[in-house]
Amino acid sequence: MTEKRTGHSTWMCPSHLAVIHRDKSAVALPNEIQTPDTKKTAVHESAHVVVARLLGFLVESVRIVEDPNDHTPGAAKITWGEPPSDARLRQKWAGDVARVCFAGLYAMAGDAPEGSREWAYAEDAAVEDTAFAMHTLIKNVDGCRLRRRFYRLVQEARDDAAELIRQTVDVRGCLVEELLRTGGLPLDRINAVVDPLLPPRDPSCSR
Repeated sequence: MTEKRTGHSTWMCPSHLAVIHRDKSAVALPNEIQTPDTKKTAVHESAHVVVARLLGFLVESVRIVEDPNDHTPGAAKITWGEPPSDARLRQKWAGDVARVCFAGLYAMAGDAPEGSREWAYAEDAAVEDTAFAMHTLIKNVDGCRLRRRFYRLVQEARDDAAELIRQTVDVRGCLVEELLRTGGLPLDRINAVVDPLLPPRDPSCSR
């Protein structure tokens, strides 16, 4: 795995953090973290983290509840690296960013069919992710402003994200459990929990 350690970072999912209604100077307890909403958030964020690690991106931190000592926005902080200068490599990089973005949608939707209530809920939770994925593709892929090519690349990223979610059930489950126990993880704990369990990447997901 070649990590992309330099370049800009992005806070994913700024609206997903759960607010624990208690003394803000205190650390949230496990029984306060494990609510239906935070469990859904843990599933969503674990997908971003696991797919990001599988594709070689650095995940600086992830959390599912507010941290009284950390006022930065968002649930997962990912370093994307700088867009490559070569057009083909830049397209692959942008596609990988989009795959990470779409991973949360497919993890939350699970086996629910498109058009179902569960699918609609997952789509609503992924609005920010979808917008960032599309912006990244338009900004970095030559010719992506052409509608047909744009929609083709978006669909490829979505299909690949869905496949990567199917490949990472076990590691995502472990990360969900850890997030529900602790509320959040720093870089070293993410790597310790996630990396040893990552599957080999399916070559069919490489564009």
